[in-house]
Amino acid sequence: MKKLIKNLTRRDLIKQFGLAGVMVLPVLRQSRSFANDFKPIYCQLFKPHGNSPGLFYPNGDDKNFNFNGKATESFNGLQEYLIVPKGLNMYVSGHANHQAGLASVFTNTLGSDINRPPPGASIDHMIAGYRKDFNDRKVKKHINFHAGTISSVSYNEIYESVSFLGNGNVNKPKNNMNEMIQELKNLLGQCGAMGPVSAPNPQIASKINILDFHLENIKNAKQSLNLSTAEKSKLDIYTDRLNETLSRTTPTVVNNTSCPEFPKEYPNTGSDYSEAKANAVMDLVVLAMEHELVDVASLMLGRPEDNHKFGHISAVGGDTSRWLHSISHYDKGQSDEILYDKIMAYLYGLSANFLRKLKDTKTIDGENLLDKHLVLFSGGEVSHGKKHNYNDIPLMLAGKCGGRITPGYTFTPPSSNNANAHGRLLLTVCHAMGMTNLSHVGDPKKAPGGPLIPVSNV
Repeated sequence: MKKLIKNLTRRDLIKQFGLAGVMVLPVLRQSRSFANDFKPIYCQLFKPHGNSPGLFYPNGDDKNFNFNGKATESFNGLQEYLIVPKGLNMYVSGHANHQAGLASVFTNTLGSDINRPPPGASIDHMIAGYRKDFNDRKVKKHINFHAGTISSVSYNEIYESVSFLGNGNVNKPKNNMNEMIQELKNLLGQCGAMGPVSAPNPQIASKINILDFHLENIKNAKQSLNLSTAEKSKLDIYTDRLNETLSRTTPTVVNNTSCPEFPKEYPNTGSDYSEAKANAVMDLVVLAMEHELVDVASLMLGRPEDNHKFGHISAVGGDTSRWLHSISHYDKGQSDEILYDKIMAYLYGLSANFLRKLKDTKTIDGENLLDKHLVLFSGGEVSHGKKHNYNDIPLMLAGKCGGRITPGYTFTPPSSNNANAHGRLLLTVCHAMGMTNLSHVGDPKKAPGGPLIPVSNV
């Protein structure tokens, strides 16, 4: 039986057992025979509107740094998994606005105005395309979730998403929980659809309890692979956690609505931002990463020129009835600046909580998801909401990417007086995901010099 396990590949498992093969794989990762089969997942996390000057970058240098007194103070305790490059500038021309910033931050191509999408693809699509072509999966697995509400936004749709396909095309994100649950279940169904006749149809799988549908296959996988009692127990715990998360993140249908949403936590404050929804979306992404259902995950906690109201966050003299975008311009002076800083700290807190979810989720082999995978976090399409600055842009890497990246420090790149460092940071991510033949991301004139951060071969 050891010979059977040694000769099995990921594709073999999926072909033979469908979803059950995906579920069994983390248990078998404890065996050295599967060590070379591991592929890190790339996650892209976006929070809008930047922050007031000086409130993103940590205090200190190199490995001795903290976020005390910053809008990013909630990132304290995560330093061992972070790399924070200071002084990055972004490649933007024409009228300075939020859309131009979003068009550039993940593409390193020329962001301009609302009517001109970037000509280049964002790195999440680049990585997803690479994985589709070069790994053993037949279906590109890329989930794109929006934790905010975008239905009332009147701006050009190309700027609703952080994911650009290039040439003006956009992968519109899922923005309600029905769509998000459906997307994740479709991914589960696709895993099984690669197998024999017994594999489930995604549409069928989405309408019933997915794990119940696969229990017989999981049972067969246990027997065929001759798992030990301890391994079977771990597998049972693993499947229970998957089922529990799917149940917990599914909102209750109210009044037979077709798109159920989570209730707003602060109904009497004028706040319309749902923290429960944001947390549920983050749980879904963590779930997909934990069970290796995706190659790439893109997650937004808001959008440029965000029209959410955060009435539950107050500041003396601040008008909490207005949209975040208006507040970010300090239209009413210092009281608005204080309110803006508080809202940004709140959204940074949600972002840090997502990283903690990854850190606290341990896989079968004892490592957590930040040990195994990589997150590129953008704190905004501009560095400062009022001034539309593109210098000192808020970006950081989180995770060890299975040993390819060594985090735990902050630094100032020598090329911080231009946009090269930004493009080189994106190139670092691509190299860590295996795209080592790539010489640049976006505009080659704005990304010379190779990866900004060393990437190890493992």
